[in-house]
Amino acid sequence: MSRAILVGLGGLVLLLSACGDDGPGHAADIRPRLQTGAGEIVLTDVVCPPIDGYAGPVADHGVGAVADGELVIDAGDFFFGPTCSVNGAGDTVSMTVTNSGGILHNVSVADQSIDVDIKPGETVVVEIAVGEVPLVYICKYHRTAGMVGALLPGV
Repeated sequence: MSRAILVGLGGLVLLLSACGDDGPGHAADIRPRLQTGAGEIVLTDVVCPPIDGYAGPVADHGVGAVADGELVIDAGDFFFGPTCSVNGAGDTVSMTVTNSGGILHNVSVADQSIDVDIKPGETVVVEIAVGEVPLVYICKYHRTAGMVGALLPGV
């Protein structure tokens, strides 16, 4: 092998060893977290009720978190993103839903008599009371296509 290749390989080995795990307890855990009054939730470990055991289809667009009592939801064509959100603390959440899709959508929370249409490009804000059980919301026009979501209580 040429000297240049050997030097390049040596540098690569040095770089890879410097970026490796420093042993137990030293690996960087960069999974998204939510600090709540009762503890910490690792968002990638959250099981979303509409997905877990839900009989109908669900367009899964991940897990998010309520920040300072505010929840921002994207209502795209046939999905809510994020699909599930974890509430850190508080009794009410202000949910801002923006229709980024090209057709009429809706946000409905049957348990709280919320039923609001959202035209393409529009944004609505609804106040949701948070309890101790997951709160499911749907688009009444596209629920059967998987447009469901949930607000999960904190730990």
